[in-house]
Amino acid sequence: MTADFLALDMSFDTTALIAILLMGAVTYFTRLGGFLMMRWIPEGGFVSRWLSAIPGAVLVAILAPTVWSIGWMERAGLLVTLALSAIGANSLVAVVLGTAAVAAGRALL
Repeated sequence: MTADFLALDMSFDTTALIAILLMGAVTYFTRLGGFLMMRWIPEGGFVSRWLSAIPGAVLVAILAPTVWSIGWMERAGLLVTLALSAIGANSLVAVVLGTAAVAAGRALL
C-alpha cells in the first residue's frame, strides 16, 4: 500500500482564486456601504428603535425553525429565556440561564 491516496491535488486554480477574491470584495463593500449610508440617516427616533430591535429579530429568525424539532426540555429552556428577557434581563444572561435550565433538566432526568 502506497501513500498516494494521502497525496492532495494541490493544483492552482485561477478561477477559484478570482471567485474567492471577488466574494471577499463584495462582502467588504457591502459592509462598508452600510457604514457610509448611515452618515445620511438621522440618529434617534425610529432608526434607533429599529436598530435596537435587530438582535432580537435575528435571534428569533435563528431559533424559530428549531422549535418544531426540539423536545419538551428544550422548549422549557426557551420559555425560561423568553421569560427572563420579558422581565428585562440582559440577553446574554437570559440565554445562559435558559441553557443552564436545559442542562440541569438533562442531568436530573
